[in-house]
Formats: sequence, C-alpha cells, structure tokens
Amino acid sequence: MLPFAEFLGLNHTLNPGDRTRRPADMTEPVARVMERAKTQLVLIDGVDRIRDNEVAAAFDYFEALQDRTRITCIFCGTGTR
Repeated sequence: MLPFAEFLGLNHTLNPGDRTRRPADMTEPVARVMERAKTQLVLIDGVDRIRDNEVAAAFDYFEALQDRTRITCIFCGTGTR
C-alpha cells in the first residue's frame, strides 16, 4: 500500500517525470526498508477508514507484509476489534 511507501519516503510512481504516472508495486521496497530498520511493530490507526471494497486487499497486504518481515501489526480506530 502506498501509505507505507510514503511514510518511508520511497518514490512510489513509475516514470515520475511522466504525466501518466502510475503506482509501482512497493511491497518489496517497503519490506526491505522495514527489515533493514529491524521494524518489529506497526501501529495502523484509522483502520475504520478503509473503504469496504478495499478491506480484503488491505488486510491481504498487511498479512503478506507480516509474513515477509515478521512484524506485528496492531490495528486501531473506531469500531476496531
């Protein structure tokens, strides 16, 4: 997800000088930065703001990132269980 890339200061567009910029797959660059930084815990606030049609993809991404980096994710936000 691009918010992770933005937070880590990674360029997340292909051909940044081109007007037809499109998001690049940032999974590996994000995982590499998190591994190098020895990230162990990620707090995800505002999970309630994820759109209904994006929930499955978002949690699949979080799970893949957890598997890849062995981080622990804690989800916060209104209605979080």
